[in-house]
Amino acid sequence: MANYYCIAFLFFSSFLDFLLVKCESPLAPALYVFGDSLSDSGNNNFLKTEAKVNYKPYGIDFPSGATGRFTNGKTFVDFIAQSLRLPYAPPYLGLSAKDKINIKTGVNYASGSAGILLESGTALGENLSFDKQINYFQDTTGFLKTISADLQTYLSNSIFVISIGSNDYINNYLQPARYKSSKTYTPQEYADLLLNGLVGGLKKLYSLGARKFVVFNIGRIEDANNLVLYFNKKFPRTIAELERSLVGSTFVRGDIYRMNQTSSEAGISTVQTSCCAVGGNGLCLRGSPPCSRVTEVWDAFHPTEVVNKAVASDCFGGSTFYPILNLSSRTGSTCLKEFFLSPNMINVSFYLLFTTLFLHLISLKSVSTDAPALYVFGDSLLDCGNNNFLVTLARANFPPYGVDFSGGASGRFTNGKTVADITAQLLGLPFAPSYMDHQNFQNLTGVNYASGASGILAETGTNLGERISLDQQISLFLKTVEEVLQPKLGSKKDLNSYLSKSIFMRLYRLGARKIIIFELGPIGCMPTYTNRFKPIGPCLEYYNQLISHFNSQLSTTLDRLTNVLPGSLIINGQINALVKNIIENPSNYGFIDTKNPCCIAGDGTLACTPALPPCMSDDRYLWWDGYHLTEAAYSIIAKTCYSGSHICSPFNIKKLAQK
Repeated sequence: MANYYCIAFLFFSSFLDFLLVKCESPLAPALYVFGDSLSDSGNNNFLKTEAKVNYKPYGIDFPSGATGRFTNGKTFVDFIAQSLRLPYAPPYLGLSAKDKINIKTGVNYASGSAGILLESGTALGENLSFDKQINYFQDTTGFLKTISADLQTYLSNSIFVISIGSNDYINNYLQPARYKSSKTYTPQEYADLLLNGLVGGLKKLYSLGARKFVVFNIGRIEDANNLVLYFNKKFPRTIAELERSLVGSTFVRGDIYRMNQTSSEAGISTVQTSCCAVGGNGLCLRGSPPCSRVTEVWDAFHPTEVVNKAVASDCFGGSTFYPILNLSSRTGSTCLKEFFLSPNMINVSFYLLFTTLFLHLISLKSVSTDAPALYVFGDSLLDCGNNNFLVTLARANFPPYGVDFSGGASGRFTNGKTVADITAQLLGLPFAPSYMDHQNFQNLTGVNYASGASGILAETGTNLGERISLDQQISLFLKTVEEVLQPKLGSKKDLNSYLSKSIFMRLYRLGARKIIIFELGPIGCMPTYTNRFKPIGPCLEYYNQLISHFNSQLSTTLDRLTNVLPGSLIINGQINALVKNIIENPSNYGFIDTKNPCCIAGDGTLACTPALPPCMSDDRYLWWDGYHLTEAAYSIIAKTCYSGSHICSPFNIKKLAQK
């Protein structure tokens, strides 16, 4: 057991040192909040308005009491701030002149009763409309110029949350006695007016330096959902078109409208009964005792802290309500994960995006094949469909993925076969089926445990939803040994013969002896980063230097592993240099484009856009989407490692299978 931990330490120490430093840092330099009472943290305390809640029972579960938040505790943006490891964004109107000059972790401009339109909510008194909030942010940027050496970098890495629009219905269009909008505009025209106003505000924020936006649609409004849907149905396309027009921007769209439909899944009551006693304006009566069940709505309009936490957790961690596109048809970054992959904010999640580990079992005894079985462990580069069975955004079971694969969109994150598929063919084996597809579980020619978004560390990729970490994959392999291999192969001798010379540590202890470990590829050359940060050369050298810290230790570490694991044969797959060479000399490998993804992937980030046709010559492109290679590239890697001499060392896979 002591040797196990020693070896594990040798293998991961250099990379973990880097991660431990990064994991304590904020995931973004600042959080800027724009919106209405759902996110107001106290601005309305300083305005003459009826929309003010600086009294009990508001804030009964908040450490500072009744701060002006329209709920019993924290708002959803408070929870987002916590997830970002930032302090709560303070209300702008509550800042002193000194604070306005010195604050660098974000500001909250949201105002109860405010809307996209200037007049919305004014019947209740003063508020900060969306335009006014942006003007105050402009003032903030003026202060920041005096304390930030690189304001553009700071702002481009900050998170901007916008949740506004419900008051344009509740406190405008639905009150014809006070406002003329319902008499002036049809529901469709009014929705277009609001969307145009929202887009105008977002463009202004962009012009002031904002680049990373989290924008919510409008939530459900009792007896008026048909009106809200005019806005919400156009909302996704409007934001997508805006993102394409604003170079370097990244937008995450939050579908809060659907939250009420399935909130019970998060343990939240769907009974729309106010927790506090409300007055005619829908707010809690001053001093009234709240309910004992905090899972219900707080007052007539606002959710409790429990709901706010669920909203923020789903937004940050990702599952259902916060897609970039509809989750049934696209894998994509959910809410905040994508934003942390900036040159100054690398975190654990970047590690999973290229090769975590390509580990597979190979043994000797077979007449018709070089090995009896192939067992695959890894991430999205090798996943053949396991994530289809998980609740995750990291899924590729839709066209154009699989356009060149005989089984179509099987869950492979490329246009055709993966490195594992091609390696199986070269070994004379069928493709290793996904473990999660239980109809293939009895297969004795191998199993694929790889899972998109997984990593070496257990927490890696959790912000995208479920995934099977490396440790979990090995546990599933143990289950395969106990439930499938032992009963079918019989004696321990036969089992050891089957598994002999295959894979590492826990796998080694289970009988594995032959190991192939691939180093990390050049993440800094991925289109998702080069398209966003526009490096002078073909790649972001900062990213590649980070990867080199891991790769430079790998060869020595593998030599040590060979010495302490008797009978083991370990191959080091040095793919980093190969991919770089392809980028530098594309014509030598038959490629015409080594910069852009073959499929249409928005601004080059993450997944292909569902159903849109890819490029005409995918066999001449290096990259399939923002992160993954094409089958043509995988074929070069697999064939070179199988029979070549300069990528996989100290010998190739073919010689490994023959030993």
